[in-house]
Amino acid sequence: MSDLPSDLVEEILYRVPATSLKRLRTTCKRWNALFKDRRFAEKHFLKAPKQSHVLMLKAAKIYAMNIDLNVVPPSINFKSTLDLKYSRPYSKQVNLVDVCHCDGLLLCTTTDNKPLLCICNPCLGQTRWIQVETGDHKIQSTRYSPSYSRFALGYESKQTCRSYKILMRRWIWFASNSWRALNAPSDNSFKIRSRGVSLKGNTYWLACDDIGNYFVLSFDFTIKRFRRFSLPQTLDHSDYRALSVVREEELSVLIKSNNSSEVGIWVTKKDDTETDFSWSKSFVVDLHHTACNDVIVCTGLLIDEEKRVALFCKVSGGYKVYVIGKDGKYYTEAPVPRYEFFSNSIYHWPFIFYYVPSLVPIQ
Repeated sequence: MSDLPSDLVEEILYRVPATSLKRLRTTCKRWNALFKDRRFAEKHFLKAPKQSHVLMLKAAKIYAMNIDLNVVPPSINFKSTLDLKYSRPYSKQVNLVDVCHCDGLLLCTTTDNKPLLCICNPCLGQTRWIQVETGDHKIQSTRYSPSYSRFALGYESKQTCRSYKILMRRWIWFASNSWRALNAPSDNSFKIRSRGVSLKGNTYWLACDDIGNYFVLSFDFTIKRFRRFSLPQTLDHSDYRALSVVREEELSVLIKSNNSSEVGIWVTKKDDTETDFSWSKSFVVDLHHTACNDVIVCTGLLIDEEKRVALFCKVSGGYKVYVIGKDGKYYTEAPVPRYEFFSNSIYHWPFIFYYVPSLVPIQ
């Protein structure tokens, strides 16, 4: 390939998954330099085949999951741990309370009273630690508005190369190592009811206002503003809900009424970005006669639209992961292993999410 034009070489490499290119870094200096180029890394993330991995934040650590939907019932296995440690001179293992995924980067929040953030790229083995020093770092949490909702990772979409930023409610962090005050709504103007998910550089949460109206709350990193979007149906406080991202292209939401055994899975249209969302019902699963019909709190949601399968966690009656498809197909369940630091604290509730490896370097 050394005789091929550089543009053609890049187009070929764009078709190779990030995990495969990572192994080629030591074989060719030219390619290694190319892989470190932010422009190439961002184009590669957009064009390369997506290798989605399922990760779970559980008991202050991140675990990999292996889910096989090609067998009936599907198999669920828990694998290795993503190990995060302080850089020298601190070598102790850190405990995590939250994680956000954006373009192959993970923003991890520790359980310290004074939050310490870590941005890492597991594919490249890169980490960067950030101390919160804004004068607004003390985070109080309640059962319904936990501290994990306070941080988000995203980027400005109008720049040639993406400039990743961290949001902390009223502050935003830039790669220049500075926190700047943000003109954001009062903390009392909404209550966040889910962990955040990232889509096309913006972060989304399920939230409600002071009179109990539920909506999708978004932070747009380009205009640096919070925005509200409607849900596919009106929610009651006792309804079960979970928010997720599908194929890095659409938002999805799980909704289950308290008095029904049916779970509706909704997705947004791909071009829903400027005004309000247009939702379409992807499929419905019936939990009747299954062990997860008594679900109290649903934490995390992943869906496979092709197979019409939903994967979600339940925290009532013991932590479990469920896989269930349309018309009751693919049903299986697996208990979440009890690891060190296990407790019933909201910080240790299981949260599942997709992780897509990338070559995007940490600034």
